[in-house]
Parts: sequence; C-alpha cells; structure tokens
Amino acid sequence: MPENECTSDRAQYRRPRRKAKQILDDSKLDPANEILDSAPEEWSISTSIPQYHSISPSVSHGDRPGRHDFVLGFEELGPQEALSIIVQDYVHLLFPLIPVVHLPSFQTDVVNNRADSDTVFRSLLLGICTLVVCQLPRRFLDYKNEQWFSTFSSPYDFALHSEKFINSYRLPDYFESASVEKCAIAYLLAMSFYHVGLSGRATLYWGEVSLFLSFLGADEPRSYSAVNLIEAQLRKKLFWLYVIGKVHQRLDRPDEGVENSNWAPLPDHMLFNSDDLAALMPLEVDDEYLFSDHIVPQPPDHVSLVAGFNCAVKVFLGFVDLPLEELGSPSRSRGVIDTLRKMYQRTIHLLDDVPPQLSGWRTGYVHGAESPNGHDPSNNLRHRQLESLRANIHVTSLWARSRIFERLHGLTSTSTTDDSEFYRIQHNLWSERQYSCERLLHVLYNIRQQNLEPNGRSLLFKIRQVAAPLLNCAFEDHTTISPRARIYIERFVELLAQLDKYSFHDTQIVVWRNLESQRRHPVQELVGDRA
Repeated sequence: MPENECTSDRAQYRRPRRKAKQILDDSKLDPANEILDSAPEEWSISTSIPQYHSISPSVSHGDRPGRHDFVLGFEELGPQEALSIIVQDYVHLLFPLIPVVHLPSFQTDVVNNRADSDTVFRSLLLGICTLVVCQLPRRFLDYKNEQWFSTFSSPYDFALHSEKFINSYRLPDYFESASVEKCAIAYLLAMSFYHVGLSGRATLYWGEVSLFLSFLGADEPRSYSAVNLIEAQLRKKLFWLYVIGKVHQRLDRPDEGVENSNWAPLPDHMLFNSDDLAALMPLEVDDEYLFSDHIVPQPPDHVSLVAGFNCAVKVFLGFVDLPLEELGSPSRSRGVIDTLRKMYQRTIHLLDDVPPQLSGWRTGYVHGAESPNGHDPSNNLRHRQLESLRANIHVTSLWARSRIFERLHGLTSTSTTDDSEFYRIQHNLWSERQYSCERLLHVLYNIRQQNLEPNGRSLLFKIRQVAAPLLNCAFEDHTTISPRARIYIERFVELLAQLDKYSFHDTQIVVWRNLESQRRHPVQELVGDRA
C-alpha cells in the first residue's frame, strides 16, 4: 500500500474518519462505570459495539506503563480501529478461557508498538483477532454493522485471509527455535479453523502446537527451573490447552461434532506423567499479581481466573486413566469396563472443592427476570468472565459424566428377555440421563447468553451430546417419563436455537431456526405428541 494512502479512501474500507477508541483503560474503575447495560436481557442480542472497562487489582506494576490508546500498526485485514476493538474483545471475553498471553506484558508490548518491529508478535495479534472472529460470530456481525470487514462474508473468509498473512511473516528458520508466542499462534489458528469447520487445517496447526511444546519441554517440570515465572505460567497454560484439545480429538472424529462411540480412556503416559500433575498446574493468581521474579499474593476474597481455568483442566482429567485409586493405592491392570467405572465415580466428585463463585448451584441470574432499578451488578466485567468460566466448567463436567456413563452402559448392557430386568436397566439409565439433563438446564438457564457465547462451538456440541440420548427414550406415554423427556427436549431445542442463531457454518442451524420460528409444536410432533 502506498505510504500516503489512507484506508478511509480505499473502497473496501470507505467510512467516516473516526478517532480510535480507547481500550484497556484502567482509569475508570468505579463500579458504577462497570455496568454494561441497564436493560434486562431477554435472549435478544444487541448489535452495538459495547465499551468495557477493565477491572484490575490495586497492585503496583513497577515500570509497567499504563494502558493508553493504541493502534495495532497494520491493516492487512481491516482498519486499525476495528482490530483494536477485536483485541479488546479477546481481553474481556476470551482471555479467561484461552489465556495464551500474560496480560500486563501483552498490553505493554501493544502500547510500545512491538508489532512494528517483531513479526512474531505481529502474527500473535493477527491470531488473536482471528480467534475472536471465529469463536464469537455474533461479534463479527457487530463489526460488519460498523462498516468493517466488508470484503469478508464470514469468519471462514477472515480466517483464511489472516492465515495467509501470518504464514507470510515466517522466515525459513521459523521452526528452528521455539517460544511460547509461536506456540500460542499455532494454538490460535488451530482453534480458529476448528470453529469454522476446517478440521484438516486445525489438525495441521495442532501438530505445530505439539512440536513447540516438545521443544519447550512443557511436560517436564525440571525444564521450568531455567525460565522466569511469567514464562513458566504461559508454558503450563498452553500445555493444558493442548491436553484439552487432545481429549476432544479422542472423543470426536476429525469431522468435528460427530461422536466417536467407541472411544477408550486416554492413558496418562500418552501426554504427561501423572506424578508431575501438581508441578504442571498453573499457579492460581491473576496476571496482575504475577511478575517475572516474584508473585504478589492473590487477595483471599478475590477468586482468580486461573482458578477457573484449573477447574476446567481437572474436569478433562476425568477422561484420563490415572493410575491411582481414590484411596491412593496403585491400580491393577484391568479392562476398559473397570476403568470406565472408576472414571465415572471420579466425575461425580470432580468439582467438590470448586470456589463458591464458580459453583454450579449459583443462581445469580434468572432467565427473563428484570433487574432491580434497571441495573444489574451481574453486568460487572469480572462477574461476566467468571460466569463464562462457570459455564465451561459445569457444562463440560456434565458432558464428561454423560459421555463416560453412556460408554459404560453401551459396554455392559446385554439383551434380555426378562421384562422386569429390562425395565430395571432402563429406569437406571433414565435416572442418570434425567440428572444430567436437569443439572445442565439449571446451569444454562442461570447464566446469561452473552456469558455462554464465549465458549464457542464446543459448548453447543456438549449440550447436544448430553441431550441426544433423550431421543431414545424407551418408555410409553402412559408413564411419567416419556412426557418429561419431551419437555427436556423442547427446552434444549429452545436454548440451542438461541445459541446457534449467529452460526455461519453449522448446517443444523436451519433446523433450529425452523423449530424456533414455529414455537414448540414441531418439537412435540418430532418426538411423538400423543397427549
């Protein structure tokens, strides 16, 4: 692009000239300014671009510069203002779930325009922008409403275009050295392509993640003694994000979202040595308290975002065949059935020690309820971030319990001609399915949709896989079970129709939208309304 050419005059970016918006601002920490929207949520989504204010602990950052206005310094994908807002959305919405940067250091590098001279950091920024667009498709529509990205019809197009520029920055010796930033770039691209349905490309970048983690020795506790505290934390977080991805690959076939009913427990030695678990877990302190050479204690009444991240890791460890029994005695060699029984019992108690702010029984929001005086403190940014983590933790926990139970049932159930035995088995099966579905609906109806959305495509698949067995209800209408199963299905269809509303790639969106537009009648017909 010519040096004197302004993007405001280019056809694809033509728009009124605007002053870049302020983001990542620490100056407005008054709780009154943290209210995002005074109107109660009715499952309808505003398409306006909201302005958030960060919530930061009162910690001295030494020589760290304050947060100021900034621009990214490149326009390969769109106007600088748009890309700045996307980075803000990552910090506020996705960082708690995908913490691939150390926030204070990252913000310092952005303010100092590191992207101008460092192509790896430049690629990291592009990767972050790509993930936000792909994992939050509703935000992509918001950006387009602001006359941004007119040349991209979908997140799919955006991701391919971004990938082209990221790869163009790679020098011939790119893979000859490893860094957490290179690992993070590969992870961001893998997740971006997962969300737009390009599983082959996602697998390619998963291979890069594995390569860089191996170079960094991320699964070896002794390798951390040679790096500073910030680097160590980032390596650990990236390692566990990789483990979570491998568990997903174990449970689902490469064409994402299709259940692999013959999956086997993941051996612990496949990804890590179980003796190293404690040493590999990230420290439960927010980035504001973490420095390269020391840590400021986390306030006891201020639960860290890392605590929520670690809870999610523990849930996924439920799919790993750990070698220790509940009482600590070494396990003997056993078949898959015995292993699954042990894993199922473990899922029941996975979250016994979860912090109160992340509890599954928390009811801080009731769907459709109006806020007193038109204000809702649950709009506080920190609360929203914890709610997104809470959704991830408890939906994943119930999904894990359901997947393990259904796998165990499929291996142990046998055909029988005894009617009483058949109904006993079916009642036990129904009781477990009913528990999982009731708990899942409780979690979903007590968390705002805007706080569910950051979990992206994987949340929808987990909900569907928990709800799908209800379609195989073996009871007749004269029992109380079959009508109850139909009610659960109706509720799940309503929720999925709302969450699927902004999907660009999911073919099931047509089904959910049709069901929503016709209200509940087609659902009743679908499952057989004989009332």
